[in-house]
Amino acid sequence: MAKRVRELIDIIEGVLPPTQEKFVFFHFKSDDTVARFILAHLLVEDCKYVDLGKGREVFYHTAHVPPGQDHLHFYQNDSKLYALNRDGTAHDASHGKVMAGWARDAVKDNYPGFTLPQGGLIEAFADTGRTTLLLEEPGRQPVLLDKETQNLSEAKALQK
Repeated sequence: MAKRVRELIDIIEGVLPPTQEKFVFFHFKSDDTVARFILAHLLVEDCKYVDLGKGREVFYHTAHVPPGQDHLHFYQNDSKLYALNRDGTAHDASHGKVMAGWARDAVKDNYPGFTLPQGGLIEAFADTGRTTLLLEEPGRQPVLLDKETQNLSEAKALQK
């Protein structure tokens, strides 16, 4: 597989002027072990990789597009469990998932710049103290609600 990747890079470098920046995109099946090795050891974006043993791994990714965030992907036995943004919010539809103790410990031990969600529950929810920032849908403007309005809304929702 590495030979095919190298051949592709040679083709791209031969077509584009040497001063022009080149981007190469790879698409792999999530259960492809060879691809996981390449991502973990050869590609620059995924150079931060931690093997925790017992089939547990954490991959660090930089933000793909603005205004995205750097994030971590957590795997166990080659299965993706969830992903966490730097500010502790969900990444890649990881809303509502609870982080295992080993994953929380991995963040504390290896990624001190990351915020752990309270109780390990990953949500798209950030408490600012006085008001709450609720991010229901990517790309939409945040909705700021005071605690009184939140409590009233919750009470009305529970009545039905």
